[in-house]
Amino acid sequence: VAADATSGLAQAGTFDGAVGISEADALAMLSDAEAEAAVALEGAAVEAKEIPYRAGLQGRIIDVGDRVNLTLLHPRTRKLKGTRSDLNSNSVVIRIDHKKDCILLMGDAEEPTERSLMKHGIEPCEVLKVAHHGSAHSTSMEWLQAIKPKIALISVGEGNRYRHPAQDTLNRLERSGAETHRTDLEGTITIVSTGRGVRVESERSTEQVALRDVLTTQSPVESDKKKKRKKFRFFQWLFGKKNKTQEKKS
Repeated sequence: VAADATSGLAQAGTFDGAVGISEADALAMLSDAEAEAAVALEGAAVEAKEIPYRAGLQGRIIDVGDRVNLTLLHPRTRKLKGTRSDLNSNSVVIRIDHKKDCILLMGDAEEPTERSLMKHGIEPCEVLKVAHHGSAHSTSMEWLQAIKPKIALISVGEGNRYRHPAQDTLNRLERSGAETHRTDLEGTITIVSTGRGVRVESERSTEQVALRDVLTTQSPVESDKKKKRKKFRFFQWLFGKKNKTQEKKS
């Protein structure tokens, strides 16, 4: 399992309570080489402690109890090769079903993953944990049209060096009509499933996020300075105009 591929699952708590996705996994953005090294270290630690494990491959279904099932949709036995990032393209993709509710965890999957899933048949899902922190290399419009998510979650670190999420991805999510939530803006995000519907709980409320955006974009001091500059320019223009009028009269 790649370092970040199952981060959403690792953050999932008990299903009779809530499924949470925190900012912690948003920091694990590694290159292929770094991720492979991390996986090797994790694998060695697991084997050293003789912890039983199974490969995460398509077709496995895990019954968590309380009518909650985890279905592994990807990777298939025959892995994707020759993609932009084979490591990302073979991320573990998990569908969580809780009665009538569905949550799709995409790991670091990219467009080749999405095409493979659509080719083999994919059902709509209400909640989508957007792949790869909102990278431009995933979440295609075709994918969104197939999944039809009502809620999209982006787990991403604030001010990250990769500048995730990509604006193109955000634009596509907006066009799809999905209600988008981001951990860099809202802090820890929790999806609460009743089995008959879901609700989103954020560490920071929508009002706080909106206020934060305003303050980040333009502080009150900057706003006042701009107003004063506008007044000054207006008076300067008016004064200059009066002088010119007086010069003509004279």
